[in-house]
Amino acid sequence: MGQGRRWLSALAVLLCALTALAGELPEAPSSDRPMPPIDLAELRDLGASPAFDAAAWVAQPTAVAQPIAIAQPIVSERPAKPKKVFEKKFALLAGLAAGLTIADFEMTQHCLKFRTCAEADPLMPTSHAGMYASNMPLNAALFWWSYRRKQDGKRLWWLAPLVVVGSHAAGIGTNLRFIGK
Repeated sequence: MGQGRRWLSALAVLLCALTALAGELPEAPSSDRPMPPIDLAELRDLGASPAFDAAAWVAQPTAVAQPIAIAQPIVSERPAKPKKVFEKKFALLAGLAAGLTIADFEMTQHCLKFRTCAEADPLMPTSHAGMYASNMPLNAALFWWSYRRKQDGKRLWWLAPLVVVGSHAAGIGTNLRFIGK
């Protein structure tokens, strides 16, 4: 028996001994033991107040003086122009990320075909369809998150697309070493 098992068995014996020393459990109310009747007069004498007083929650009618309406000129305010979310910067980052993703995958497939390289990411499938099927939903989720942050006016909305661009740019840089071989 190993040292860890000895400690575990000693702890189990100790817990069993502590529960045995605890004595009998106190009696809980049950259906076979009759409960004494409660007298409301005794409760009032003890100063117990009801848990809910409906009178405290009923709205009391109050008389409110109505203000006199003063004629004011009607000013038509233009609604605020909604902030454009899908603009040039967002479209540039999305296009760049999509292009680099496709270039990275096609270059990887090319060098895998000629057995001059191996996929560096152990979680990435090596099949053509597998690469796209595993990465495109991730890219879409990152761009959706980025879109929502930009729509809410949050700073650093561009960070997620930049991570996609950077990771696939690094993949292309690695692939360029193997393409010529």
